[in-house]
Amino acid sequence: MFFIFIVVTMRLFFRSRFRVPAVLSEKGGLRCRRGFTLIEMALMLVVAGTLMLGAVAAIRSQSKKTLLEKNHQAMREIEGALLGFMAVEGHLPCPDWFDPVTNRADGAEDRDLTVNDNGPCINSLDGQQLGLLPWRTLGISPMDKWGNFYTYRVSSAYTVAGNHTLSSNGDMTFYSENGVALVNGIPVMVVSHGPNGFGAYRMSLDAKVKVPFVNATLREKENIINDGGDNTDNANPERFYQGGDDVLMWIPLDVIKLQAVESNWLP
Repeated sequence: MFFIFIVVTMRLFFRSRFRVPAVLSEKGGLRCRRGFTLIEMALMLVVAGTLMLGAVAAIRSQSKKTLLEKNHQAMREIEGALLGFMAVEGHLPCPDWFDPVTNRADGAEDRDLTVNDNGPCINSLDGQQLGLLPWRTLGISPMDKWGNFYTYRVSSAYTVAGNHTLSSNGDMTFYSENGVALVNGIPVMVVSHGPNGFGAYRMSLDAKVKVPFVNATLREKENIINDGGDNTDNANPERFYQGGDDVLMWIPLDVIKLQAVESNWLP
């Protein structure tokens, strides 16, 4: 309908601005030519094409904005799930990681349950409690809005009930893209690797699949898990950066402690 409106408007415009030549009819009288001239057709196609390109760009921009908003909402749900887990269990969940035998991640936290339900984290990279968000344990969606797993890290003091006190601190720091420390003492961090997904892991029947990150920025590489099979720059998993289109979420230390107190896990 919009295209038809444009066509009619353009024709009326041209008919009012330009004299339409008359031709001799078969009966000897003069009559105006009907239909579009080539100039009219060409100009209308140009205008219609420009309008359509603008509409497509606007739709794409709105779609990208909508995905970002939905992803932020999903990360708020993750925050709520982590705090709910803390309230029930008295600690934060361990990361999930790829099984060394099957090379698959099942979404459950990797915890040593051979002694009791409160065992230490296992399988995390270099013993740093770094891996994938344990989505099955938390009862949430496994991937962000671009189809990638979330990167997850938790401070060791908060992975076992009874190991943390009111004086316990988180060991992570969040930096700006320029390398300025903005927040320290963070106990838990979740990273969505954004629309480009550089360095993120994806669910696949072929087990562990990692999105190529050759075009990632320096700071995006700092947020990528170094699993020993590639050359990322995150030598220190206690550092996270605002880089590229990555979306980071952490829970402040005071909020974690307040949750533990309210749930009677701390005096």
